[in-house]
Amino acid sequence: MDQGDLVQIDQVVARLNDHGVKYEVEIEVADVTAHKGGVERLQADIAHAKANLDFASASEEPFEPQVGYRSGTAHRV
Repeated sequence: MDQGDLVQIDQVVARLNDHGVKYEVEIEVADVTAHKGGVERLQADIAHAKANLDFASASEEPFEPQVGYRSGTAHRV
């Protein structure tokens, strides 16, 4: 086609290469999916922490941390 040529309805006058854009969209969709997993994991951590807080608040004894120290290193007890 040249400038000034007449075109018909639905006639293709140009094709764009969208391969690069499609690839970038796929990467971004994968990133969003990964971030959603991270959010769900953090929400589970928050629920776990709230449950621990509720348990500690309901207990008559003061809450003691679940980490002990021996020989300069921390370990779970």
